[in-house]
Amino acid sequence: MIIAFVAGCFIGFFIAIPPGPASMAMIARGLEHGFKYGIMVGFGAALSEACYAAIGFFGIELINTTGVEYALRIIGIILVLTLGVRFTFYAQSYSYTKQVNLKKVQKRKSFIMGFMISIATPTIGAGYIIVANLVHSYEIYESSNLNNMMATLGAGIGATAWMSILMILTSKVKRAVNSKILNRLVMGSGILLLLFSLYMIVSIIIDIS
Repeated sequence: MIIAFVAGCFIGFFIAIPPGPASMAMIARGLEHGFKYGIMVGFGAALSEACYAAIGFFGIELINTTGVEYALRIIGIILVLTLGVRFTFYAQSYSYTKQVNLKKVQKRKSFIMGFMISIATPTIGAGYIIVANLVHSYEIYESSNLNNMMATLGAGIGATAWMSILMILTSKVKRAVNSKILNRLVMGSGILLLLFSLYMIVSIIIDIS
């Protein structure tokens, strides 16, 4: 049970490291609104990764219905594209008035946004399925419902740990630089999100054709 949990922690941590739409959205949200709003995006993404981990470890068949798969991917494209446009062309002024207005930003929306962006990224699910198959084939731990549950829990905690580290680093960068540089960082995150959305659009066109 402990081995399954530790294995899940390592898997979740390292799968979360490669930059993707969810992590870029978290960074941009954190730079714009602050740590607690950015980290909620990360928590939402970590929950979706735990869902994918459960699919991989328990051997649950993915939904292969073309309509459902493409619907999720289109939702992800819309979210990433919208955020990319917003952060690229939105000039944030970090004045006291703006900081007071941050209270109007709902953390729940940040959490849902992180979850939806991550769950609509099929490469994450594919990564967990591949790694889970390797874990079971090499018998790193005895496959049972309890062990698979602990591995899934570990994956969620591992993903949360990486998102937290990334958000802590982001908040330190935010405190260390002036508002002009922060504006550029937010815009840079937006441009990266636009590039991710372009990649997602191209990939879905290739799959359809």
